[in-house]
Amino acid sequence: MAEEPAECIFCQIVRGEAESKKLYEDDEVLVILDTMPRFGQGQCVVISKRHVTRFYELEDHEFCQLFRAAKVMAQKLAQTFSPDAVAMFARGRGVPHAHVLLYPATRRSPMDRFFEGAYLFSELAKTTEEELDSVAQRLRDASPGG
Repeated sequence: MAEEPAECIFCQIVRGEAESKKLYEDDEVLVILDTMPRFGQGQCVVISKRHVTRFYELEDHEFCQLFRAAKVMAQKLAQTFSPDAVAMFARGRGVPHAHVLLYPATRRSPMDRFFEGAYLFSELAKTTEEELDSVAQRLRDASPGG
């Protein structure tokens, strides 16, 4: 189990030492409204209460709770904002604590514009069949635990 760093803002929020706009909470997960939304109004953060850096480092039951809470909040976002879709983003570089971002997505959202960009698709189009086969085989052979 990773030790909770005193400076981790998500750990501070979970412990009640930092303010947040709580939207949902259970024994494993806390969901807060993102106070600095990069993707628009309603963006929220689904946070594991236990400090680990990446969501795939969670125990199976914690992982299930994190994504169950994400589903509940996605339904609430869809009901509240009527977006084209509710997007989920899990990167973890901004705050190294297991979490996912959810936001109401429209055709005008920054991530949709990014994925529709010509640069991304022109780069993907350069992938050969042999490269795809090689990557697929490496992924099939990888051990999920390490």
